[in-house]
Amino acid sequence: MPPEQAADPPPPPPPPPEVKSPAGESYSIPPPTGPALSFRLCESKTRLFVLSAPAADRRRSVLHIEREGPELVFWEEANSDLKPERLTSISARGDPEVVFYGILGFIKLLTSYFMCIVTHRRLVGHIAGHEIYAVEGVQYVSVSSAPVPADVRRQEDKYLNYLTQNDLTRDCYFSYSYQLARPLQTNMGGCPPADSPAAERAAKMFTWNHNLLHGGKPLTLEASSTRCGFIDKLRNKSFALQTIHGFFEQRTLSILSRQVLITLIARRSRHFAGTR
Repeated sequence: MPPEQAADPPPPPPPPPEVKSPAGESYSIPPPTGPALSFRLCESKTRLFVLSAPAADRRRSVLHIEREGPELVFWEEANSDLKPERLTSISARGDPEVVFYGILGFIKLLTSYFMCIVTHRRLVGHIAGHEIYAVEGVQYVSVSSAPVPADVRRQEDKYLNYLTQNDLTRDCYFSYSYQLARPLQTNMGGCPPADSPAAERAAKMFTWNHNLLHGGKPLTLEASSTRCGFIDKLRNKSFALQTIHGFFEQRTLSILSRQVLITLIARRSRHFAGTR
């Protein structure tokens, strides 16, 4: 028998109608503001460059990551005319071309920071036109270009192997335009509001890669700031992906001759991540 083919994700449903509260207030999920994204990773001796896809005027956003020094230091350049041809692609070292779909965060092992990126994704559904993806492949890229003693490198490779055994490709989901970690009511503009403490607690609790996203030290860190993570000072948030861990499924049902799309989302709290 031929192998069973995976079912295609459902087509994008039409935007949902507005929902009115008992007080007469209207709520709806805002439409997506842009297409799904992809990035290209290039390097020089002193920096890593994360390049977004070029806009219509051939300009792009570029994330510069310094490769010298023990700390992770980065800065952003908007509307850059930097061309990939002027840089050395990762593929020039004999590796496959690194085109990826977002940064999951950074982690420091013994001597170097490693950047975790999503190299493969799979479209699993839509919520009010917002595309939802499953993580299908990740890769850890060493930030530092400094030489490392052989014994330290062996230890670091061992820890990196342990890290890769923490499988981020099973039951992890993300969206570029819909906040999966927030309650549906918040995404529809209802209560709790997106800037409320309750919504912020929920987002922190269900963002599975929260600690990875808060690694590193930005170049533009103000002296008065007490938060120094990668995502805290990232102006262009599209570089970073916030994932949930759990379950996502959509089914179309026929009820009284009407097609109804049922969406089930289960999110695991990073504070209670033990065996169920």
